[in-house]
Amino acid sequence: WFPDASYNATVLRFRKRFREVFEVGKAESGWGMGKTFRHSNYVASTVVPLLRGRRVTHVYAQGHGDRDATLEGQIRSMPPPRPLLAYHAVFSRNWSPWADSFATISEYVHGRNANEQLSVVNYIVRPAEDATPQGSIRAALNIPRDATVFCGYGGGGSFNIPWVQKIVCRLASGDGPDGMVFLFANIAAFCDAKATSPRLIHLPALRREQDKHKFIATCDAMLHARGE
Repeated sequence: WFPDASYNATVLRFRKRFREVFEVGKAESGWGMGKTFRHSNYVASTVVPLLRGRRVTHVYAQGHGDRDATLEGQIRSMPPPRPLLAYHAVFSRNWSPWADSFATISEYVHGRNANEQLSVVNYIVRPAEDATPQGSIRAALNIPRDATVFCGYGGGGSFNIPWVQKIVCRLASGDGPDGMVFLFANIAAFCDAKATSPRLIHLPALRREQDKHKFIATCDAMLHARGE
């Protein structure tokens, strides 16, 4: 029911939005991405050479928030006028801003950070024309139109608070009100296989923007249960 969301589809999406797209390496699936793209020689041998001669004024990077010495060092070592490095931090840590411009993604992350000088720049959400009940995937998943759908989206192990998992499994197995459905995307299954039912649905990661909009349009409420 979802169109192809493979690596090639992702590249095509970027090519439509940006004037130039350069392929500098393919990452392995799952956590292998971190090992591939954080290799010590990665930036020096691929990204920085692409910046030279293209009059790049700013480099935007998004990551955990820990200092990326390789990226920072290579950008700062470029001859003037070098591009400015803007870094968007996703998780909460006791950071000191290390890039030319450093911001966290939310008030929650900022509030949990000891450094009160950090800026907050929220993600920009682009509404989709089909982000309506008619544009949802309820029919494709055999979810009744009048069902109440609780959703979760995140990393594979990000829905990891045990007592919340137990409640979801219990409700999904038939102990909850009629018409209650739990829908997760990119989150590893956490219920006993014997306890699963049509009221508990797990989807793979959603790569395309329109697929994410359809997912959100399917949900009545979002569940978050990530332990620190």
